[in-house]
Amino acid sequence: MKVAIFDFDGTLFPEETFPLLMSHLKKHPIHFQKYRKFFLKLLPVYVAYKCKLYPEQKMKEYSMWSYIAAFGSSSKAEIEEFFSQIGEMMSQNLSNHMLTRLEQHKKEGYYTMLVSGAYEPLLNSVTSDIYNF
Repeated sequence: MKVAIFDFDGTLFPEETFPLLMSHLKKHPIHFQKYRKFFLKLLPVYVAYKCKLYPEQKMKEYSMWSYIAAFGSSSKAEIEEFFSQIGEMMSQNLSNHMLTRLEQHKKEGYYTMLVSGAYEPLLNSVTSDIYNF
């Protein structure tokens, strides 16, 4: 079996997703109040990371956890709708070069996989129009 593996952040999607997610939460008409909770939880860890007192990988994991934890009592439907909104915007900015390569691999019979540390509802939304991902 031939396999083609595509990374999401910085490859299929040419930017890093986390800054976009932070901005989306901060400016969201319904969930903007969750940004403060997220930011205050993350701030001490981020400062420790910048002072070289906290490892980068652990800071990234903590920031992802803090972000989703800010949605605490939100329903699954609310969270999926939130990620769907930003996913629609992000899907317009996928790398044309990578989409062409993806299509080429599929035509050649490759099994294609997408790898990412991003949230699954976001990935599902961004890639919903891409066949067989």
